[in-house]
Order: sequence, then C-alpha cells, then structure tokens
Amino acid sequence: MVIMTITPPIEPGTADQRIPSLTVPEPLGATPGRLTTAAILSMTLRASAADHSTWRLPVVAFAVIATIILDVTGGAVMMWHLPGDNSGFYKLTSTIAVILLVLPLMTLAASAARLSARRRDDRLSSLRLVGASSHLLRIVALTEAGLQALIGSIPGITGYVLCLPLLGQLSFNGGKVGADSILLGSIPVAGVILTLVLLALVSSAIGLRKIDVSPLGVRMRSQPRSVSWVRLAVGGAIVLLIVFSKAVLGLLGHQTGMVGVYVFIAVILAAVVELANIIGPKLLAMYFQHRLQRAKDATDLVAARQVLENPRAAWTQVASLGAVCVVGMLGGTGAAMMQTINNDPQATKSARIVGEDLQTGVVLLIIFAFATVASSVGVNQASAILDRRSVEVGLDIVGMDLQAQDKVRRITVISPMRFAMVTGIIATGLLLVPATGIALITRPATVLVTVATIVAGAGMVRLGLWATRPTLRRVIDDGLARTE
Repeated sequence: MVIMTITPPIEPGTADQRIPSLTVPEPLGATPGRLTTAAILSMTLRASAADHSTWRLPVVAFAVIATIILDVTGGAVMMWHLPGDNSGFYKLTSTIAVILLVLPLMTLAASAARLSARRRDDRLSSLRLVGASSHLLRIVALTEAGLQALIGSIPGITGYVLCLPLLGQLSFNGGKVGADSILLGSIPVAGVILTLVLLALVSSAIGLRKIDVSPLGVRMRSQPRSVSWVRLAVGGAIVLLIVFSKAVLGLLGHQTGMVGVYVFIAVILAAVVELANIIGPKLLAMYFQHRLQRAKDATDLVAARQVLENPRAAWTQVASLGAVCVVGMLGGTGAAMMQTINNDPQATKSARIVGEDLQTGVVLLIIFAFATVASSVGVNQASAILDRRSVEVGLDIVGMDLQAQDKVRRITVISPMRFAMVTGIIATGLLLVPATGIALITRPATVLVTVATIVAGAGMVRLGLWATRPTLRRVIDDGLARTE
C-alpha cells in the first residue's frame, strides 16, 4: 500500500520540537501495484457474506418479490391464452392485476436496496476512510445489491414452483387451470430474474444519490420537503375529471360496448389509486398536526414529530394498503353484483363463470398484495430503525425505553395505515356510486370483503412491526454499549 507522507518544514530554532508527519492516503486503485477494484470488491463481498444481518432481510424481500412476480406473470400468460368470448375480460383483469402489483413490488425492491445500503454503511465509511473514490463505492454498492437480488431469486423460484400445484387447482373459464398452464419456460423465468436484478440496481443507484458517504459515516443528503395545498387542488381536479368521464361513458355506452366498460374500469382504478397518493400526504400531515397540538404524553409527541418530519415517507410506507382497500372495494362490489347475476334464472352460463372467476381473481390479488405489504413494512421499518439509530439511542438515554419507542413505531405506522385504508375505501365508495349502494343493499358480501381486507391488512402491518422489534433492541443495545 503506497502512502504519501507530508512533513511540514521545521522553523529555525525549533529543531528539538518534533512535528509528527501527516499521512494522506491516495485513492484506492489509483497507483499501479495497489489493490485492484476486483480485489477490494472481493474482500467486501466476503465481509458481507460473513455478516448475516447485512443480507438476510433484503434477500428474503427479493425472494418474496420473485415468487409473486413469477406467480402473477404465469397467471397473466395463462389468462391471455384463454379462449372464448370472454377472452377480452380476462386479458383486461390480468393486466390490471399486474399493474396493481408492480408499484408495491417496485417500492419493496427499492426499500430492500436502501436497507442493504444502510446495513453496509460501516464498510462504505471504512473504504472512504482509506481513500476509496465515489466510483469505487458505487461499484461496491451496486454489486452487492445485484447479488442480493440474484441470490434472493433462487428461493423465489423455489417458492414459485411450490405454488404451482396449489394454483393449478383453481378454476377459471369453467375448468381447472392446471399447473402446466401457469408454468413458465426457462426464458421467461430468466427474463423475470434479469428484470428483478436490474430493478435492484436502479433502486440502489437512486438510493446512493440520496446519501453522502464520509469517513465518519453515512448520512442522508436530501432534506424532506413539506407537502403543499396544491395536492388537494389536483385531487379535486381528478375527482371532477372522473365524474365527467362517467357521464360521457354513460351517454356513449351503447357505442363503446364492453371495450368502453373495460377502459372505464381501468381508468377509475388508476385514478382512485393516484388520487389517494396525491391527497394522502397532505391530509396525513393535517391529521398529525392536530395530534401534535393535543399530544398527551411523550410517545404521542415524538410520534407526531416523526410523521411531520416527512409526511410523504410516512404515507408511502403504507400507501399500498390503500391500493389494497381500493381493490377490496372494487372486488367486493363486483362480486356482489356478480352474485346477483348468478342468482338470476336468465343469467347465461358465461356470465356465471365470469362472476366466479372475478371473485377468485380478487382473492388471489388481495393475498399477493398482503404478502407484498407485509414484506414492505418489515423492510421499511428495519431501514427506518437504522436511519434513526442515533435518535433511538438518545431517546433511550433520556428515559424513553424500548417499550415506549415501540409504541411510537406503532403510532407512526398504524395511524397512517388506518388513514390510507379509510381514504381508499371512502374514495372508491364515492366514485362508484350508485353501484356501491346497490351492492350494499342487495349483497352485504361487499361489507364483509371490505372488513376482511382491513383486518388482514392491519394484521400484516402489525406482523411486520413485530418482526423488526429485535432490530430496534439490537440498535439500542449497541448504541448504549458504545457510550459506556
């Protein structure tokens, strides 16, 4: 290892005063004969492999993502090859399902990449301390993220294969699906895995732009911005646009036919999800500002402050649950309407099959969405704990123990979750009037589907919080050990 030595000149008359030399490391890999980038990368990866806490949770997250993506892709391919007059309906619903799951899965992949970066911040800081360049740090971070996604895809493929017999027992288009119809070939599987690795690389690259790696540690570079009232104005404009589109499609329904109905459903679904994401952060900030002014104890005060620090981040953490509620409302309403059709003696066999398939598809979509949300909450919470480790240790020192801090975490996650769910349910209910009212009166199954969605979603979030409690305990214990 080549070291440049800088020795300041000695002034006359001070020969006996020895001034220590200052050593400044050159950038790693800048001089021939030094450790190459490949050697440094190899040593870093070996250190990561030895530290199970660095890669365990991100790899599990990528495994869940791979399993869900492969299952959904296989189901979508099967739907697109179903014959019959209802083939257009199956193509539309499968496409909507893929779109609904892509955004939560991308959020989960980005969270896993950020968590991986936070877990290896000590090694990144050490490399910076010995003179590693930003380019080398970027190579290390991207390589680790890509390898974790690739390693996680292996159990993900195994999970996909294990799900095939169960999914093959489902009935679509009047017959059993069969595992063979959902089984993807080697090329599509490789394409899905390659897409997952690329997604991890892109997410990691974006995450690296938001952090600053110094010899003293890793810190966030960007400052969260406050949410604007413009969000409410944009949300109102979207509502008016949807109402107008409903009126137009109602007037032209006899001309558009089923294609118009399919397009309308897709537009309504996308608009509701986007509406919730636009107005959600502002409404959440207003709600927690009210809670801050009426805080009864330290936990309420700290929880409100944490959410108000970045309302958009708090909303993003549970926004996918709002989408799940949207799907639950749409699926519950559709299932109730289809049940009415099935009980009609004049209903055709094709209509009954479509009604049954719609119910099955909604259940599958909700299950996959819940699995994604559970993983996302766990990964986001683990990343948040590592991001705020100094704050958590400081709170413990001043008297807020593990139990109180865990209560703060529950407030900062459960309250936005409830807010997201209620927002999604109310928005969908209003935009689907009068279909929702008719379904509630004729078929109370809509209420049951919605309630089941809320209960299951809340249970998944609490499970994710519980799974990250040991991480909080370890961070506090390690921080206290350093201060002693």
